[in-house]
Amino acid sequence: MRHTRTNETEYRIWQAWSELRRGAAARRLRKSVLADPEGRPLDVPQVDTLRAVVRNDGMLMGDVARALVIDPSTATRAIDKLEDRGLVRRERLTENARFIKVTPTEHGRETVAHIDANEWHYMKLITRRIRKADREKLAELMEALLDGLDNVFADEMANGHQERAPAGTHPR
Repeated sequence: MRHTRTNETEYRIWQAWSELRRGAAARRLRKSVLADPEGRPLDVPQVDTLRAVVRNDGMLMGDVARALVIDPSTATRAIDKLEDRGLVRRERLTENARFIKVTPTEHGRETVAHIDANEWHYMKLITRRIRKADREKLAELMEALLDGLDNVFADEMANGHQERAPAGTHPR
């Protein structure tokens, strides 16, 4: 693959993305931030699921899967883990026993508040090392990146397929 300035920039973005996702500092940050008030860690899907349930003050199981854009069986496994930890509870609706409502426990609400406070604390620590003008630009660029992600996957869904990288196009 011929390296152009654009390719080099895309490569740097890709490297930074990989480090954010998988790097040692990111793992330490997740372990510190994504934990209940007693310090027991949760994984990212558990946090996302718990947040959705807490912020909606309870949800039907099917709505959890739809809100997180995940398979219903994946939502069920996440809810199983949260229920085992006493963060949510499930109950069948009396008016229609086919539906199961998931509601947060007090400990689940406290855990989301604790994680939100930790994330905000670390975000302030991280971003205060960046000049204000650069923070503004970073926010714009992060929003543009998210829009780009949304658009790529919306296009793929509309076209009914997922684009795959051609063989041998790794940037380095």
